[in-house]
Amino acid sequence: MNELDEDLWREAGGVLFEASSSPLYVMATDGRFLMGNQALADRIGVPLERLPETGFGPSVHPDDLEFVRAQFAAAAAGEVRRYHARGRHSDGSVFHSRVVNAPVYRDGQIVAVAGIAQDMDELEGVQRTLHRTESRLRSTLDGIGDAIAFVDGDWRLTYLNRAAGMLLGGAPDELVGLVIWDLELPDPAGEAMLRETMATRRPLVSRRFDEGLQRWMEISAFPAGDLLGIQVRDVTELENARRRIQDDSRLLHARSMLMDQSRDAIVMRGLGDVIEYANVSAARMFDAGDPSDLVGRSLRDVLGMSDSDARTTEAALGREGIWRGDLTLRPDTGAELVTENYWVAVDGPDGSPDAVFCIITDVTERRKQDALVVRTQRMESIGTLASGIAHDLNNVLTPLMLSTQLLASGESDPKRARILEAMLQTVERGSDMIRQVLTFARGVEGERVVVDVAGLAKRFAEFCHDTLPRDIVVETTIDEGLAVLGDPTQLLQVLMNLATNARDAMADGGALRLRATGDDGRVVIEVSDDGTGMPADVLARVFEPFYTTKGIGHGTGLGLPVSQAIARTHGGSLDATSAPGRGTVFRLELPRTEPGGGEDATEGEIRMPELDGLRVLVVDDQDDIVHAATLVVETAGGVALGASDATSAREVLAGERVDVVVSDLVMPGVSGRRFLDHLEAEHPSTPVVTMSGVPEQGTLAAQRPNVRAALDKPFTSERLLDAIRLAAGRT
Repeated sequence: MNELDEDLWREAGGVLFEASSSPLYVMATDGRFLMGNQALADRIGVPLERLPETGFGPSVHPDDLEFVRAQFAAAAAGEVRRYHARGRHSDGSVFHSRVVNAPVYRDGQIVAVAGIAQDMDELEGVQRTLHRTESRLRSTLDGIGDAIAFVDGDWRLTYLNRAAGMLLGGAPDELVGLVIWDLELPDPAGEAMLRETMATRRPLVSRRFDEGLQRWMEISAFPAGDLLGIQVRDVTELENARRRIQDDSRLLHARSMLMDQSRDAIVMRGLGDVIEYANVSAARMFDAGDPSDLVGRSLRDVLGMSDSDARTTEAALGREGIWRGDLTLRPDTGAELVTENYWVAVDGPDGSPDAVFCIITDVTERRKQDALVVRTQRMESIGTLASGIAHDLNNVLTPLMLSTQLLASGESDPKRARILEAMLQTVERGSDMIRQVLTFARGVEGERVVVDVAGLAKRFAEFCHDTLPRDIVVETTIDEGLAVLGDPTQLLQVLMNLATNARDAMADGGALRLRATGDDGRVVIEVSDDGTGMPADVLARVFEPFYTTKGIGHGTGLGLPVSQAIARTHGGSLDATSAPGRGTVFRLELPRTEPGGGEDATEGEIRMPELDGLRVLVVDDQDDIVHAATLVVETAGGVALGASDATSAREVLAGERVDVVVSDLVMPGVSGRRFLDHLEAEHPSTPVVTMSGVPEQGTLAAQRPNVRAALDKPFTSERLLDAIRLAAGRT
């Protein structure tokens, strides 16, 4: 705990000490109070400032004094004591306390005893109050005519009221503990509903006609903490009333208060599609000043129904007399609505249909929330998947990167050097892709260095030259002296994503332009193309995760969301403007910083720092990584030792002098973390460099005292050698 945390801890402890309603105290080992809170002073009846003149003896009941003294002596000797004892107020009245005494150490010596004395009389009063409340609740539930019961996760009854006992044919106390399915309930549909609620934790309601009882029964199932609540209600009268209402005049039925109070839009139209009645919610949904303003209008026109939707609904009404389904409506207001619909043909006095009764529920926001939940769940799955495969993929890329750099460092043939450079760039791009997915799905941050915008644009142009068709012309215009603080790899990934989207929008070629300007502490990078452009509905969703207009197998729908997420983590923004036939402009804004002293986002020559004979032990369960890393160490003038697991590494350490250990964090058998524990205990003076395929693992390991550097896979030869030199104190 650092000094700030210790100060905060002391301040928080002081606040709790003074605010506690239970007596808190610190006593000397001879039984005198050194300090106490106001609750203690009130308990024993002395002023707070006189507590140091008082011991615990006068506040203890005489019959318990010897017992309390023995408990205090044990605490003063180093034990934590918990016990119950009686006390005595200054007026002679007796109280009961639950006491905890614990020794206080300073420099290894017991200097005081701290304690708390909770009022058991108050606690028992609370328990009695809870018991009375529970008794009243049970009486209330027993007085309800509905049958109410609760079952646990094993379907065992935990509570039934009197009505539930009568329904199940037994006394509630006798039925508690039984599995509900053992009672042979004759309702398969109700059983399915209960099982669904237990599995999904969503409340459900089912209504059916009980042939045995000749009554309409409604069963409600709802989650109640870790239990499942079941309510069975006799709704015969409600059901009969509903049926009588259907037989009443449709005008009386349409104008009832129930309809006007409904949140759903309720409309009655004639067979000719003319609205005869609309409730208040219908007027609100379709932006009418009053329900009467809708009467006489065509329902199809008010809803903005398409011809195909109209044919579907009319066919269902004519065939079955009822239609249920979803409609995407575009009413006169212009705002698109997603609705759930229940339409039913209503018979007239002669028994033939003469109107259609429509209930229209606006579920636009609910569907948006459902879609957001689905997207969130997909992103959580992406995060879990990305974390799971990042380690394995980075293990594959690490030996490729190290080996390619080794080959490139000694290659004199320009053509072969070009091939090796392309291979190295490919490995780096694979690593970048893994990092971008982790950045978007898990919030993994990249490095922050000064990035020269001109250098960034140069790499962008090189990428476009290597990957875009020759009929796409790339133009870059950069103001002088522009720099931002950020991760050069992530920023280049944003520009690469924009270039890829531009390529897909210019199937017949065109111009791709990058323009960078600076003003008012901001750098603005605009990437524009001569492509087909986007309509407004596509543009509105272009940054949604997984949304893509490309065919299956041609796009993931993550490129632009990832790019926007990167821009936001850099304190900036990414927006787009577009129109069909006018191309697209993406505008990336980032905070501006002073140039120089950082990453210029350009490729440099391969550097191989010298190790000057350092003895380095490389530990990794991947033989390719061990082999490549040891070659790098040897090439740099070090002595390389290799081990494929922690057990082998221990044997090497026992028989060889090792200056630096480079160890993976995820290994079978003895894990990397347990190996670090061993190094910290048995070889505390040996510095360690960790390797990991998941960035946050290395960050956690770097907090250990013997870990001097952490490498995220894949890493370059330079980073490996720099880390080894840093750990050995040679930088």
